[in-house]
Amino acid sequence: MSSKWRPTQQPAASDLRTVMSVVHLGVELERMGDYAEGIAKLCLRIYQEPLLKPLIDIPRMSDLALTMLNESRQAFAERDEFLARSERVGRFLAGADVSRRARLAPYPG
Repeated sequence: MSSKWRPTQQPAASDLRTVMSVVHLGVELERMGDYAEGIAKLCLRIYQEPLLKPLIDIPRMSDLALTMLNESRQAFAERDEFLARSERVGRFLAGADVSRRARLAPYPG
C-alpha cells in the first residue's frame, strides 16, 4: 500500500518557516554530534596525560548543554519566543568563562 500525499491548500508562510527551522535544526544537531565525536576522540588520545586540574567543569558543562537543548526543544514545541530568546544561559556562560580563566591562571600552559 502506498501513501500519497496531495496538498489541498497552499502552505502558509508560517508553515514554510517551520519546515525551514526544522531543516536548520537538523543541521545544527548534526554539527553538535560532530563536535562531541571530535572531543571524545581527543579525550581518548590525551587520556594518559596527567590532568592540570580536577575536571569539575565538565559535569557543569554537560548539565548546561542538556538544559539548553531541552529549553530549545520546549520553546520550539510550544512556540514560546521568550523561552527561545532566553539570555540566562548566555549570562551564565560569560560568568563561567571568567571564572574558568581565573582558576586556570596558576597553571602553566
